[in-house]
Amino acid sequence: MAVPGPGDPYAGSRAVVTCRGEGAASERSLPSLFTVDFSGEAIRTIGVIPARFHSTRFPGKLLEELAGRPVLLHVLDRAQRAGLDRVVVATDDPRIEEAVLVAGGEVVAPPGSFASGTDRIAAALEMIRGEGDDPADVIVNIQGD
Repeated sequence: MAVPGPGDPYAGSRAVVTCRGEGAASERSLPSLFTVDFSGEAIRTIGVIPARFHSTRFPGKLLEELAGRPVLLHVLDRAQRAGLDRVVVATDDPRIEEAVLVAGGEVVAPPGSFASGTDRIAAALEMIRGEGDDPADVIVNIQGD
């Protein structure tokens, strides 16, 4: 679990690690204001991929095919192989939801519109918690584009 250091103003906060691109997770670390205690109980991790269909510059880009598969499914596959305990896609679009479900992935569909992918992730986590599950100690924001 994330444990704040002495005098840390962020006591009780959770760390959010944002990584981009293949292999990026091994190139990033938690901000220095957090320390991680691996001596106690197991750390539970969840990766959340915020995925919206409507984009200003390239609508539908996550379902655009790359090497014969939608871009989002490449991201989902790599996230599932990253060693996280759970990976979910947070979307509001039925086309994205269908593609993920057909591929065997998990989808959370929080209602409403969101200013950012991080806001969509927060809403998805609240839905998961509302189902009686505290999803993780560490939440990883995985960008699909």
